[in-house]
Amino acid sequence: METCATCNSRAGNLKCPGCQGIFCRDHMSSHRNELTQQVEEFESELKKFQKTSGVANADLKSSWTSYIDAWETKSIQKIQETAKEARQQLETMFVTNEEENIGNIHKIEEQIHQNKPDDNFDERDLAIWKEKLDKLKEIISKPNISVKEQKIESSFINEIRVNERDVFDQTCGDVHIKEENQLACHNFNLFASHGEIRGKREYSNGIHRIRLKIETLDIHP
Repeated sequence: METCATCNSRAGNLKCPGCQGIFCRDHMSSHRNELTQQVEEFESELKKFQKTSGVANADLKSSWTSYIDAWETKSIQKIQETAKEARQQLETMFVTNEEENIGNIHKIEEQIHQNKPDDNFDERDLAIWKEKLDKLKEIISKPNISVKEQKIESSFINEIRVNERDVFDQTCGDVHIKEENQLACHNFNLFASHGEIRGKREYSNGIHRIRLKIETLDIHP
């Protein structure tokens, strides 16, 4: 008959289904008390983790939110600076065009004022003035200024994306996961069947084709 795992002197007749240890009646009771204490300590650790994990998640969220806010502010600032520069260029071009247009009009007016008092003009002069005016009208109606967006491969505004790294979550059959749920391993044996693995996010639903690489293959006869 097996002896008690604690006192090693009495006949053990009670078996713990968890640790598979054999205990006498008295020490089985103390063994259960120790196990209960361990469970209570684990509950305390679990509650502590719940609090600390909440704080850690809040801090991480705040940090990434600040990063996104800074990116937004920087991007808006760059857009505003570019828009301001474009408006200044547009204003300069239109002022220059307006000055040239007024200058050309004044030249025609001066020619008229010089020739009109003495009737020193005829149909040929009038035709020349009309031709000059038509050219000015054409310039005004079709200015050499255009505003359009220009696509640049390397834009000065970098695209920002929020990614969540996917990990394996559920398994079924002769397969297990390890290395922080990023590595799936098949439990090889002579009678091994197919295994099923599900992801926590992206691969949870639908059908996906994934390339696999077998790095090690241990075959035991």
